[in-house]
Amino acid sequence: IDMLAGGLGQPDGGWPVDVQKVVLGNKPSTTQRPGDLAEPVDLEATRAAVAKKIGRQVDDDDLYSHLMYPGVFADFIEFRRKYDDLSGLATPAFFYGMHVGEEVEVEIDPGKTLFVKLVSIGDADADGKRTLFYELNGMPRESVVVDKSRVSTTSKAARAKGDPSDTAQACAPMPGMVTEIAVSPGQEVKEGDKLVVLEAMKMLTTVSASQDGVVKDVFVQKGEQVDSDDLLVKLA
Repeated sequence: IDMLAGGLGQPDGGWPVDVQKVVLGNKPSTTQRPGDLAEPVDLEATRAAVAKKIGRQVDDDDLYSHLMYPGVFADFIEFRRKYDDLSGLATPAFFYGMHVGEEVEVEIDPGKTLFVKLVSIGDADADGKRTLFYELNGMPRESVVVDKSRVSTTSKAARAKGDPSDTAQACAPMPGMVTEIAVSPGQEVKEGDKLVVLEAMKMLTTVSASQDGVVKDVFVQKGEQVDSDDLLVKLA
């Protein structure tokens, strides 16, 4: 969205106007150089504030990442805090998981490599948890994990569908995960106001109000998976 609004600059010939209208809706766009529109920033004061917030020194890459994409940078830091540095993990294993019998090498320090082999995957229990059996440097190990696909399938099956033709109902335009809920019941909104943000394939999609009104119900929570036409928000 930010890219089509001009936040990353302009391609040769500009962005297709019809595409901008579909993606941006009522959101304004610009053809000015993004840096010309940026507010002055005290870099060292910002560096100190970010360092205090994340509890470590902030290098230039961290600082510029925070300035350009504060939300994405905060999510990245939280991910690192929760899972540590996974940059040594092979890309296919990170995005798609491992196949039974597959072995990957993970370098955790210079000259220190772990060999991880997936042996078998247990059946999911009623809570969607599975036991993974694997070998770590040849030694048998096991871990219990939550099968997110099973949990999300259960939650989606019970979710109410909306009517996209009803302007009082905000429905999911595609499958994805709820990353932000911008409204709460009783809140007044105007046509074009942001209601919910969905993420799918690393792309963010804003679901906006199609009419003026008052939020009657919010049917989703942050972090939940939704399918196309699932009812997200209803206006009165």
